[in-house]
Amino acid sequence: MLSFVCLCTAFVAVGRAVRRSDHRLLRAASAVVLVVVGVALLPSGLVLSKTIGRAALPLGLFWLALLLRALWALIVDDGRAARRGLALVVLVGALGNEPLGRLLCARLEEPYRADPFDQPPFDAVIVLGGGAQAAPHEAYELAPSGDRVFLGARLWVARLTPLLVTTGTPIAGLGKTLDTTVATRRLWRDLGIPDEAIMTVGESRTTSEEAQACARLVRARGWRRVGLLTSAWHLRRAEGLFRGAGVDVVPLAADHVGPPTWDGLYSVVPVGMGAWLQQRAAWEWLGAAVGR
Repeated sequence: MLSFVCLCTAFVAVGRAVRRSDHRLLRAASAVVLVVVGVALLPSGLVLSKTIGRAALPLGLFWLALLLRALWALIVDDGRAARRGLALVVLVGALGNEPLGRLLCARLEEPYRADPFDQPPFDAVIVLGGGAQAAPHEAYELAPSGDRVFLGARLWVARLTPLLVTTGTPIAGLGKTLDTTVATRRLWRDLGIPDEAIMTVGESRTTSEEAQACARLVRARGWRRVGLLTSAWHLRRAEGLFRGAGVDVVPLAADHVGPPTWDGLYSVVPVGMGAWLQQRAAWEWLGAAVGR
């Protein structure tokens, strides 16, 4: 009710400013309208606390500071600064927008919505690296893309493949020394998968190298039906590289991040996850463009 009263008052002020041709009052009243509308759209309860928490994170705070600066420029009749400020607000908001990031990734994932378990058995399933990482006390754990590792184990348990192939070796100079094939093997063994059901592929630092190395393995073993398991947003580029290497693979998607959902003002506030998702999509398109 208070928001409604404030909104009506702001609209009255806008009307008076228009009649008086008072541009400064018009700008101030417009700024008030924007603020009141934002307050009126605020969620309640736990969603409100989540929205406030998101706005208190570094990217959210930076975005709010830009927004307040733009509103102040509007109030003091600094049109040029207001336009620049609002442009920055839109730019930062878009670059950190999580629904936009999920939408871009969903475009990559769209062809790979099929159920991995609705498949005939495979001779082997290749699980691309990136799903395991080091943990304290010389142990290993699932990485953010760990659904790759877990889905591979589930396919073995479901007897859809007698053999799991793991790839992914470190790139010198990037500060990462973990051989993810070792970590993945250890996690699979902990889940009860025997050593004889696991194969590792060395010299597989990039998706392109993984494709070439696995192509040699597939030809040497004479496998006819091979599954390629990786994150859904990564599958389009990976499948293209494997087919380019001469391997006819069946794509198996894990780690879906799309499609997007809209949660009102909570979705408007930029967050690091939004930037990360957009970066993922851009990286995949860039890699596909250069053939790597």
